[in-house]
Amino acid sequence: MIGENMKDRVIPYAEKVGAKYYKAVGKRAENWMANNKRWIQRVIKAGKKVVDIGEDATRSKRSDNYEMEKSELKRHDYPVTSDPPPPSQSH
Repeated sequence: MIGENMKDRVIPYAEKVGAKYYKAVGKRAENWMANNKRWIQRVIKAGKKVVDIGEDATRSKRSDNYEMEKSELKRHDYPVTSDPPPPSQSH
């Protein structure tokens, strides 16, 4: 599952529906983008279903990680299912 706002939107919704999502590993934040890119590339290579819950309407700046995920999916012409979370999950 991809989307903006991991803490308040992606993780709670993914856990509710039993979906997997990128979990940042390591203590060095400067590595998280590269790790996230490798994760989405593995998802694509494995042929896993990708569900996109979309942008967080409360953000004034788009997430660089989310934009990278969408770019990788588009670059591979990979199918993505849109599934906005219920309003109670959107903050």
